Amino acid sequence: VDESRLASLRSLVDNFEGYKVGVRTIMKAEDLEPRREGRIKGLVADVIQADPKYEQALEAVLGDKLQFILVDHLRDGQQAVEYLKVRAKGKSSFVPVEDLIGNGDNGSSNGFPLLRELVKAAEPYQPVVDVLLGNAALVDNLNQALSAWEDHGKNQCLVTLDGDMVDRSGILTGGKQAQSFSGILARKREMKELQAAVASHGKKLEEIRGKLEEALREKEERESLLATLKEEKLD
Repeated sequence: VDESRLASLRSLVDNFEGYKVGVRTIMKAEDLEPRREGRIKGLVADVIQADPKYEQALEAVLGDKLQFILVDHLRDGQQAVEYLKVRAKGKSSFVPVEDLIGNGDNGSSNGFPLLRELVKAAEPYQPVVDVLLGNAALVDNLNQALSAWEDHGKNQCLVTLDGDMVDRSGILTGGKQAQSFSGILARKREMKELQAAVASHGKKLEEIRGKLEEALREKEERESLLATLKEEKLD
């Protein structure tokens, strides 16, 4: 079951199913120079590491930003934009890792835990995550979010663990997805967990196979010894 689910998820991820057309185009563009030369690094969703309990909050705050493409420099992004224009293959946003300005410190936390402090990323990409999350903070529930937004000068995006959110402008987002819905972050985490599980099962299978082969060898040795003893007895 794990291997089947893993194969299904790997197919979805490898084909960028559920992503925008522009994202799929660039991430599969073997003839695009920045990609061919390794200057397209992946997606924002690829570099975020967080406890599963924060996934819905991160999905709510980042939204389409999870599909932003990481590039080395602005000019790499420009080449990708031209590539999409010429082929009329959608649009995408590009984050220049080396040229990025800002550190995400754009307002008070108002005493709430900042999402950017609950998320990890590989060293080159932490500033990207910090900028995209800004001073978005985690609250206990939607009522607390609205009260804080009203009381603290309306200068902060506030989100619950369930992904209910009021942004800096006062736009309220919330509700509940169907049970079968799986966000980008959850899908990537599940794939990593399944890869680890399949690898573990494979290792255990090899151990069992090794023990079985050893038992068969011992059986053959005993049978051979028994045959020899019988021959000697007959002589």
